Amino acid sequence: MEEIKQARKVIDIVSVQNEYNLGNRKSERCWSIASARGWRLFRGPSGGGELARPGGKLDTLAKKHGASVSQLSLAWLLHRSPVMLRFRGRRRWRTWKRT
Repeated sequence: MEEIKQARKVIDIVSVQNEYNLGNRKSERCWSIASARGWRLFRGPSGGGELARPGGKLDTLAKKHGASVSQLSLAWLLHRSPVMLRFRGRRRWRTWKRT
């Protein structure tokens, strides 16, 4: 939050990028403020860690609703804020070349 306060002194903020997902909510306050102000929220891959493992809570819920873990995670984020945008990560060169 301190970075946002400092930045607002010199420029209008229109978006925030931060790691935020079901498994990592450390930046909850930042996201709440950004969402309330209508700033676009950018986030990376959904993560989920232990929650997303096969047989885990997300996997079980996703199967119950006929969805993938990624779809369920994205639905949660969009419910959390209608101004959420997702960056798709590219870790492998061959995946990058296909897109």
